[in-house]
Amino acid sequence: MNKRNKKNIIFKILFSTMALISFLILFLGNNYNNYYLLICNSDAISEEDKIYIKKYGDTLDGQVKIIDAKDIKDAAMMCQCLKNSFNNISDKIKAIQIFGTKDDVPAFEIGFEVKMGEDKIDRAYEDFVSDFFYSSFDSDFYRLKSRTAINTIFANKLDVSFVPRWQVSRLPLKKDEISKFIKKYFVYKDQIKALGNTNKIPVVSFSNPILLESPVVDDMGYFIREKIDKQYKYLNNRTYRLYGLLEGYNKVSKPVDGDFIKENLEKENKKQIMDLFINCHGEKDKFIKLVFKSDSLGDREMTSFIDRSNINSILKHNYYTLAAWSCLVAQGLDDQNIIYDILRYKCVDAIVATTIISNNGTNNRVDFEKKQDNNFYLFYYEFFKSLSNNNSRSESFFKAQKAYAESVIKNKDLDDLYQYHIVNILSYHHLGLV
Repeated sequence: MNKRNKKNIIFKILFSTMALISFLILFLGNNYNNYYLLICNSDAISEEDKIYIKKYGDTLDGQVKIIDAKDIKDAAMMCQCLKNSFNNISDKIKAIQIFGTKDDVPAFEIGFEVKMGEDKIDRAYEDFVSDFFYSSFDSDFYRLKSRTAINTIFANKLDVSFVPRWQVSRLPLKKDEISKFIKKYFVYKDQIKALGNTNKIPVVSFSNPILLESPVVDDMGYFIREKIDKQYKYLNNRTYRLYGLLEGYNKVSKPVDGDFIKENLEKENKKQIMDLFINCHGEKDKFIKLVFKSDSLGDREMTSFIDRSNINSILKHNYYTLAAWSCLVAQGLDDQNIIYDILRYKCVDAIVATTIISNNGTNNRVDFEKKQDNNFYLFYYEFFKSLSNNNSRSESFFKAQKAYAESVIKNKDLDDLYQYHIVNILSYHHLGLV
């Protein structure tokens, strides 16, 4: 055995069998059928934050373990510590809840190197961060300790799992902001209770397709109206309103309730609590309106729809949840993106991406009861299906992510571009509380 291999093996042994470094700081609850692991960094939260994290833990139906990550330097080490402590009850783990940005509790570093065809590698986009591998103990975390490229995982057949086993949510806020969010969350839950029925919360969609195809296959508004509501009845008679792009070669299919403009977004936010869906182009600091002026990809106009400078003056009236099919809006899982801004104000829950979202295989017209393939709409089919069965948004996110991941892995030998779907799986996050 050469010295280098011997050194790696020794390091791996140390990594996988390290002492448990007193990182378990509090136990709550007495229901041993479900376990909730709440992770925070005691150096990055205030006393008020600690009080409200405990109050939040008291509301969960299960055994709650609050874990201090202050001495943990990377996400792989964090997960290995969790695995060392809780692998014997892994079948009972209901969720992992992370408090803080990735600078407070680390996320995994994913290299954007994606195989496209036989011998081409796409390196066109920046590396990104992901919490996905917190969702099971089935991976060799040593292999994920530093930046890990997606194609490397498959090319080298690394022991890495892409199928989640439990919910993972992160509340990516800073000191003193966490307690304020939990207080807000409690008020929101009380307002939901006062309604008497979650079916009274409207679903509001703002749809701006970005593919230049006919029919427009990435029109989320059409998908919710025609598939989720009319065909599958998963809205359970909830009110649905659609505001869509009404100009250009990528306009939505009618009927719609209005145009894709921020005035309509504020109008809806003034009415009441809503579940908001946005599909459009995105960047770290903004949601973008994209109009194709002709059938040429180069003939397009991009303008800001909402951005960090105005979003909280537009969406300032009532609480709302957000699901966004938009690239990059949660990039970094830090305090420098637009999702950080909205979570500090009226948004109580966000489903968003930390890098680009791939539209490969996207088709909003297939029958998902008969055909499940590498199609990102499968995620939202399963998400709405789970919501219709009265599951929470975080549990519905988990069920949808799991179904989508299982489909991608099952079909990967039939799809040369399957690694782009792995990007979707790793980059899509539930940000808020389980």
